[in-house]
Amino acid sequence: MVLRSARPASPCPATPTLPAALSRLLLVLAVVAGALLAAVPVGLSPVRPPAAAAAGTGDDYPTALRTPARDAVVDPWLFYNRECTSFTAWRLNQQLGTPAAPYAFSNTMRGPNGTSVHFGNAGAWRDAAVAGGWRVDQVPAVGAVAWFAAYSPGAGRFGHVAIVTAIAPDGTVSIEEYNVAAPGVYGTRTGIRPSGYLHIADTPPGLVAGPATATSTPLAAGWSDAPTVGRPTTVRVRLSNATDGRLDLSQVSLRLLGAGLDTTATCQRAAVSLPPAGSLDCVVTATPAATGTLRVTPGWVGRDGTAYPGALAPSSVEVGAPVFADLPATGAAPTQAAWSLARRVLPPVTDGSFAPDAVVSRQQLARALYVTAGSPAAPVRPCGVAPARSGRVLSDRAIAWATCAGVLPPAAARTPAATANRGELAGALYVMAGRPAATTASSPTSPPAPTITDVAASDLRAAAIRWAVATGRLTATGGLAAPDAPVRRLPLAAAAYVQAGGR
Repeated sequence: MVLRSARPASPCPATPTLPAALSRLLLVLAVVAGALLAAVPVGLSPVRPPAAAAAGTGDDYPTALRTPARDAVVDPWLFYNRECTSFTAWRLNQQLGTPAAPYAFSNTMRGPNGTSVHFGNAGAWRDAAVAGGWRVDQVPAVGAVAWFAAYSPGAGRFGHVAIVTAIAPDGTVSIEEYNVAAPGVYGTRTGIRPSGYLHIADTPPGLVAGPATATSTPLAAGWSDAPTVGRPTTVRVRLSNATDGRLDLSQVSLRLLGAGLDTTATCQRAAVSLPPAGSLDCVVTATPAATGTLRVTPGWVGRDGTAYPGALAPSSVEVGAPVFADLPATGAAPTQAAWSLARRVLPPVTDGSFAPDAVVSRQQLARALYVTAGSPAAPVRPCGVAPARSGRVLSDRAIAWATCAGVLPPAAARTPAATANRGELAGALYVMAGRPAATTASSPTSPPAPTITDVAASDLRAAAIRWAVATGRLTATGGLAAPDAPVRRLPLAAAAYVQAGGR
């Protein structure tokens, strides 16, 4: 941050440090001044612009606050003028439709849950937002408050706040702010990763549905049957275009709140264009930790990489046991498939199916094994080879971990897009399990040695394949383990499920 040497080491003090009585008098005067600003033009526009146009409209900070020296006056929202807190309060009031008094946002106010909170210095905004009932998370949205903790990159001891104006495909955001480019001056930055996001003026309405059972059709949002608690299950939401124009989407996600959950899951990553009143089914997998009602709030990212609230309206919610259109409704397969999606071992399929027979690349195999292992610390680069980088942080980290830990051969880093085979899967799981000793007569508790006819005893993969078949991580039909056949999604989900201790 750019600081004046004569001032405290922070860009965003909120209000003057004064004796209590004088401070209270000043706050009262500021409120009265704020009311007068609605009738006497001093740079605050009486026009209420739509919220969609409020974020990122440039330096329209009121002249009456921009002209005096920084911290010379207290703004109508009870913050120092030309500080990050003051500009952010101005922008939030624009988004909330109150650019003139009475203001919807101020330093001291009641939150959505009815609790009275005081925002204070920028670093305290997160705790105030949580106490007041606003959504606070790591999910960026245009118009959200970008919050920087004290002493985090780009912030001093009082923290920093700004407004998100755009979201890049890599998850970084563009912001507009005051008091960073120069003391008390407007500026913008790109490629920023704040400490978190406060959704004060950008949170879209969600859908609250009633209690549910595990068998009724259609299923309402929420879990009330004990057998579903602690088990992966699907949440299917019908989302409709609630605007009068076409929506070009590149990603759709659901925020799930309730039933022991507070998470955001992506259900659709491929580009799709929805006409007015058009709809799509958004399917995610979650594991409820308790009974109760689930609140579902959709979000979406446009093809320009910008995240938007609203516009997609949830019209129906179904929650039930793990069900995929291309898998049987009963047996181990749907549970293993749902578990693999819930743990992010495998990525979801956009249409809500599981695609059990889709082949798996070496990179996808490495990622699945890495997540199954608990995402351990990994070197920056693969071992022993020059890598073919994918540009995806998790995938590249997984390949580095797998090759350096001996889970996959170095060839996996050279040709990550090549199809993985069943022998590689068995070998990887065998190494991850610590290369268990072969079954002997002196170890009667070991799984029985299976009869495998298509793997010679001299094959270096023989021990791993026999162990994987014996422990249920790999199948062998008629004694055929098919070690050179490609790995497919459902067998990988089943193997990872067993590896992680599931049955």
